[in-house]
Amino acid sequence: MWSKVKGRPELAGHGRIDLPSGSVTRLLAGGFAGPADADKACGALKAGGFTCLVVKP
Repeated sequence: MWSKVKGRPELAGHGRIDLPSGSVTRLLAGGFAGPADADKACGALKAGGFTCLVVKP
């Protein structure tokens, strides 16, 4: 999945974070200045056809 989204402008400068959770690994993008910036990026990803959810660490 990361290979599909890593080049998108809304994720430029944001690192990949892999969080193992049971039998799956959650893929996160980190380093946003705050919730508003994460919401904006998430909205752009959704508009591009991706599923996105903003979570607090």
